[in-house]
Amino acid sequence: MRAIVVIALIIMSSNTVFGQLATAERMLELSNWKVLRTKNSMTDKLSCVAIHRDNYSIQLKQDALYLSREGKGGVAIYQIRIDEAAATKSRRPGKIEQQLSTIILTKAEVQQLVGAKRLRVSGLSVLNSMINEDLDIDGIATAHAVLASPKCK
Repeated sequence: MRAIVVIALIIMSSNTVFGQLATAERMLELSNWKVLRTKNSMTDKLSCVAIHRDNYSIQLKQDALYLSREGKGGVAIYQIRIDEAAATKSRRPGKIEQQLSTIILTKAEVQQLVGAKRLRVSGLSVLNSMINEDLDIDGIATAHAVLASPKCK
């Protein structure tokens, strides 16, 4: 039960940040990433997110990477490939990924991405359309370092 409450709070705080991005302060701009900082109007807590190439459906937080498939048929099954390493086994989205229609890469996967230049995601949507992303993620280490810095806490 406690884990469900924690996850729900994380999603609620993430949605609040995502809704405030239009007025967010730009902390850093790179060719592939833009780090944005917002301040919660109720708590004054600072929060940062990195956006991939002005595509707000691809968002990097310190401990996760979110690839939204909302409005694109959601996610039925997917696999990822980082740089030239072998692709992961196909996996079904978890409950939160299903509810958000979003592929969520874990903290461990984000740590692998920090040293990478390319991320590929393939799979099928709930509507049986293909998911096929090939992302140039150069600069992710710099963006991630800003997300982990005191400027974003």
